[in-house]
Amino acid sequence: MIIHNPSGAAADELRKWEQHNTMYAMTPDGDFKPGNPYVFRPYPKMLFKAMTNPKTGKVSVGEVHPAPWLYTSMQDLERDTNYVESFNRQCQKIVQNEDEHLKAKGQGWCDLQTEALERAEQQYAAMAEEAARVHYQVSKMGEKAREEFRQADQSTSTHILDVKPKRKRGRPAKGVEAVEIPE
Repeated sequence: MIIHNPSGAAADELRKWEQHNTMYAMTPDGDFKPGNPYVFRPYPKMLFKAMTNPKTGKVSVGEVHPAPWLYTSMQDLERDTNYVESFNRQCQKIVQNEDEHLKAKGQGWCDLQTEALERAEQQYAAMAEEAARVHYQVSKMGEKAREEFRQADQSTSTHILDVKPKRKRGRPAKGVEAVEIPE
């Protein structure tokens, strides 16, 4: 530990940079006056968005780096570390001012990790509810429409909310044909 004379040039320089009441902020009369007192600055600020990790299928706002002792190859460790860092960059965003903060909040970013997880849970619950409503409506559809929906539903593991019918080739019909009802 180095002891500085409180009235010396070195102590004056240390006092300029000190933020808290420590021995480096002591003036020659024994008072503590840090030259750079702590001031709260709201920006830059980190925001969070919960996402589904494609590897694990879990919703997260960030993953923990892999333990190196679990790997026999440095390439495998580096690959998994790069994957985790890439996923974490997608879930976190740093804003520099209030305008960026408001814009990011409008895009679904949250101030806290718990808020981001709750928001993702609400979104998934709303999608599941909408999917249940769609499945109920499918039960009322015709056989051809049900078959199209079944094929679209089997083609993906996510919720299907709408099915776009295949376009028929050729020119569209000119009008509606009248069908006579036999007596």
